[in-house]
This record gives sequence, C-alpha cells and structure tokens, in this order.
Amino acid sequence: MIRAERPIIMAGIGPSEPATVDQLAVLAEKCDAFLVTTLPARGLFHKDPFYLGVAGGFASQVTRRFLADADLIVTFGASISSHNSDQQKLWPNAFVIQVTLNPQLYFQGHKTSNRIIVGDSYRIVSELNQQVDQKNFSNRTAENMRVIEDTPIDGSEFSEYSDGINPLRAVKLLNQKIPNGWQLVNSSGHCSYFFSHMKNRSHEQFLTIREFGAIGNGLSFAMGVAVATSQPTVLLDGDGSFLMHIQELETIRRTGLPVVSCIFNDGGYGSEFHKLRAEGLRDDGANFGHSELHQIARGFDIKGYLVENLQQLEDALSELKKFPVAAVLDIRISPSAVSPVITRSHGKPGIHR
Repeated sequence: MIRAERPIIMAGIGPSEPATVDQLAVLAEKCDAFLVTTLPARGLFHKDPFYLGVAGGFASQVTRRFLADADLIVTFGASISSHNSDQQKLWPNAFVIQVTLNPQLYFQGHKTSNRIIVGDSYRIVSELNQQVDQKNFSNRTAENMRVIEDTPIDGSEFSEYSDGINPLRAVKLLNQKIPNGWQLVNSSGHCSYFFSHMKNRSHEQFLTIREFGAIGNGLSFAMGVAVATSQPTVLLDGDGSFLMHIQELETIRRTGLPVVSCIFNDGGYGSEFHKLRAEGLRDDGANFGHSELHQIARGFDIKGYLVENLQQLEDALSELKKFPVAAVLDIRISPSAVSPVITRSHGKPGIHR
C-alpha cells in the first residue's frame, strides 16, 4: 500500500461496525487512498470527501474513472462478485487484495483477487495503521475533492424530458428535502440506480435491499424499519414493485406507521420495457400505464400526492417534514429516462412501441 500510486480501499458489509469504519478511514488517509463501498454498504464513509460512493454496476462516472486508474484495490469484508466488479470491468489495471473471513479464489465464474488475507477486518486494519507511515498526498488533493463533489452522477442529469420528470433531478431534490434523521429504504428495480446516489446519507439510515435481486419487497422492509427505529421512514421504490404489496397500506394506516412512500411512477416495469425497446421488441407486456397511486392511497385513508413537477415534489416534502405521517408520493418519472446500467448492457433503447 505504501508503494501503490493510486490505491483504493473498498469496504463491504463485513466491517460496518463504527470502530472498523473509523480505522479504515485512517488507513485510507495514511495511504493517500480513495474509499469506495459495495452497494449494500453504501454510505459507510459518507463524511469523507474522498469517498467515491458505490462500486459495481451502479457506480457513478467519477467512481468508474478512479477505479479504472487504480493500481491497487484492497477490499475489507466485501464480496468481489460479478455485480460488485461489474463483470470484472471496473478495475482492469489493479492488483487486488481481499481481506475476508470467507475466502473464495473463484466466485461466480471469475477470479476474485490476486491475494487473499484471511482474518478479521478490524484486527488487520488496526495492525496496519500501527505499521504504516503517512504518505504525501497526490490523490487526496483539493482538485480531486472538487472533481468528486462536482462531477454529475452520469450524463443524464441535465437531460430534459417531455413525458415526465428527470429521475436524477427528483433524487437530488429528495436528498435536499428529506430530514437527515429520517430512515430511507431503497428497493430494487430500474429506479434503484437513481436512488442509490443520494449523497451524504449514512449507512445506518439508508437500507439497500438486494435480497433475491427482486422487486416487490420495499414496502414490507420499510414497515419493518419504521417499527424497529420508531422514526419516519421513506420508501424509495418504483410503481411496479410498489403495486405488489400495496394492500399493506391498510396495515400502515391501522398501525399509524409514518412511512412515506416516494414512488417513481413510469407506467410500467422500467427494467423490462427499456430492455425490450433496446432489442427492438414490443414492450406492451411491461407497460401497464400510470396507476393512480395517489388516489389509491387516499382510498386507504392515507395522504396521497400527485407529483408531476419538481415544485409539487418540494411542496409535498415540505408539508410532510412539518407533520411526518403515512403518505404516498406518486412521482411521474419520464419513461424515456434510462439508467446507464441498462444502456451499458443493452445499448441505447429504442422508442416506445
């Protein structure tokens, strides 16, 4: 780590205890290294200006740039899966050392690393911090801090859509207006890429769901988080996923849980219809139209907001911030907005058929 010119330290869920996180942040500073996390561990280093965000298929363009340039990556308690490495494409030039209690030289058909150290992350990083001297900074510079802070998540942040809201702009506003003390739950599906890039949110208050890689679990998890923490909880989900358990709005009303469901409504199963369009196939089966989620919420005697522009989103959040109660924000996202995850895997999607 002393000899590496462009090192990066990656953490997974394994070293998520605060004491270990603190030690990893110290090691990164000593070694002039950037920090990155797996998707489930997003936010572990949210206060560090040299935290790049998440690795994997959801990595932002600035994260991809620094990972591609890295000559050393040391992972702690992180699975080097095909998702986390984006099919082994994220760090083509790096020597990879994995610190883990579950050593696997090959995983999901790929070699995970060049070296494996079997051991507890806290003990190993604490020992390293005693042996490593402070390096001069060539990576942790004011210029790179500015690049990390100012570079857009991807090229679509400033795109204009005539058929709905730009999802990245909606996420930016959500991040600005949702109080820091509230819990957030990010479900799965096409929209989860956009929600994963809410900056300066701690790992302890942002739950990322990836069980089975399936949609439909968000509302149930959000209810559990609200019960466990006794805090207002924001569900970040898509319309297709939300509809799978929408009957639980009755449970939320009956129990008085302050679950605010922010639903990106693009009128269908986004991951599916974007892929179908890219393949030149009909997307009828994945498009079911804009369900009137705000009206359905009102039918359950829960606040429902129709959000067709950013001002309406800001107004709804301002009201709920004053009086956090159960609510559904039916946010009409453009069905033309495509995450780069889809674009990279299927090419540029075609038009609605």
